[in-house]
Amino acid sequence: MRFWNRGYWNELALQFKGLTQDLKSKLDQVVSGRVVPSIDNIPIGSARKLDAAVMFFDLRGSSRLPVDVATYALNVVIPTVMRIVHDHDGYIEKNTGDGVMAIFTSGDGKKTCKSALQSAMACFCVLREIINPHLLKIGLPTAAARIGIDFGEIVVSRVGVPKGSARQDRSFLTAIGSAPNIACRLQEQAGTNEIWVGNAVKEQAPAEWGGSFLRKFPSEWNWVQKSNPSQLYAAWHFYCELAVPVPTPTPQLPKGLLNLAPQPRNLQQLVPLSILGHEISNLGGH
Repeated sequence: MRFWNRGYWNELALQFKGLTQDLKSKLDQVVSGRVVPSIDNIPIGSARKLDAAVMFFDLRGSSRLPVDVATYALNVVIPTVMRIVHDHDGYIEKNTGDGVMAIFTSGDGKKTCKSALQSAMACFCVLREIINPHLLKIGLPTAAARIGIDFGEIVVSRVGVPKGSARQDRSFLTAIGSAPNIACRLQEQAGTNEIWVGNAVKEQAPAEWGGSFLRKFPSEWNWVQKSNPSQLYAAWHFYCELAVPVPTPTPQLPKGLLNLAPQPRNLQQLVPLSILGHEISNLGGH
């Protein structure tokens, strides 16, 4: 998993710059077609049961935008979110058109939920600090999103048929279980630029983040606790945010001592994405 430091931030900014390079001219060259590019045959019918955190990221209001504006926004937002998910050991289960569904799993529930929450916070930080300033600069409306996350046992299955009408293989991985369904509903209920999570995520989150959850009562919410079906499954608004990492200052050594300095370790080993006071702050007013 990547760590939240200035080096990683610079990588995300560089990738975003690459995404926007000549993007408009590339999109202007899109032509109509009837044939979908073929892909290689892949096995069908396999499945695996695992404990996972499922995250739904949804770009709000994209369907109400002009087609060219929505296409541009999607082409800078979705690849960036996918990169962040992958860097936090997540897997993109599907692209929903104006969002993504991601799966996080590690064999350790606490580590898994922390990765999902960190990924969600990183998505909103990059949206706020990199993507939206760029959209404003080129005269496009800023992007807003919402995220839902839940944790539980799921079955990941490869389903489909060997050949489809487009003369290509038609199979895909899909996640089955209550966690994907709850995460989707939480995302639908979340407000603009909010992260909503199920109670299982809150229980597995780091203890120092415990004060960053606000109980929510979604409308038409009928999910119940597995351990106690008479009680509703709790939904929470997770209201932490990441700050832009500050550059790490280079220590100045006296002349003659340079060769005696120990070799620095990779910053990724030194600065974890954590609840450090200068990196993550609770938002007030909730």
